[in-house]
Amino acid sequence: HSHFDKGSFVVEVDQHPVLIDPGMSSYASINAASLPQSSLHNVLTPVFENNVYPDQDIPSKPVIPKGHGTNTNLNAKIDLSNVWRSHMCSYTRYIKSNQIDEFSITDSGILKLPGYLAFHLQSVMPFEIKENSVFLKTKKFTLCITADWATTIHQEQKIIDLVERDVYTLIMMSDVLARFNLFTQF
Repeated sequence: HSHFDKGSFVVEVDQHPVLIDPGMSSYASINAASLPQSSLHNVLTPVFENNVYPDQDIPSKPVIPKGHGTNTNLNAKIDLSNVWRSHMCSYTRYIKSNQIDEFSITDSGILKLPGYLAFHLQSVMPFEIKENSVFLKTKKFTLCITADWATTIHQEQKIIDLVERDVYTLIMMSDVLARFNLFTQF
C-alpha cells in the first residue's frame, strides 16, 4: 500500500490489536493523505526543527528482514540504511524474543548529522505514561514498554483507523545523538 513503513511491526495479544498499522481510511477521509507517513507507523524517525518527522526514502533496492524463530522465540534484523539514506549512514533494527510474552527492539546506526530520534508507536488504546515506562492496559493483559534512552515521552491522537477508532501515537524522543543504539523492551 506504498506507505513509508519499512521496519514497522504489529503486536496482537489473543487476536486483539495492541500495536497496530493504521492501514488506510476511506479515500474521502481527510486523514487519507497523511496515513503513508513514517511517523504514523511503528518506526524510528529523525526529528527536525519544530518536531517535524521526515518520511523514509523510497527504497532503491529490496528491504527484506532476515532471521529465524519458532512459535516461542524470534531473532530478526532488518537493514534500514537504504530507506533512511538521506538522513543516516547506517541503520539496523533488531527484534529479539526469547519467550512468547516479551520482546525487545534495538535500533542501531549512525546519523549523517547529529540530531534527535523519535520512536513512534500506534495503538487503538490510549497509552499510560509513567516516567520512562509506558503501559497499554486491557482487562486481560498489560503491555509494558520501557525505553530508558528516551528523554521525553508523550502521546497524540491525530487519526482514526479504517473502522473509525481513534489511533493514539506514542512518541519516545532521544537526546541529540550522532551514533545510536536504542534498546526498547516490550
